[in-house]
Amino acid sequence: MLLTEYKEAEQMELFKEDGRREGRAEGEGLLAKLMTILFEKGLVKEAQDAASNEEIRKELYSKYNLV
Repeated sequence: MLLTEYKEAEQMELFKEDGRREGRAEGEGLLAKLMTILFEKGLVKEAQDAASNEEIRKELYSKYNLV
């Protein structure tokens, strides 16, 4: 019984780590798309703001239909 519980807990931890890894990759891809759009439009100040401010980043994701 204890071995089964241990393996289940270990497996759940692996699932969580996989989810974190996927989430980070998705977030990096989203940010890369946003930065590409902003730089192509010459919006360097907006890119700087987005890089350092989560609220601005969320607004820009929405504005450019990235979410």
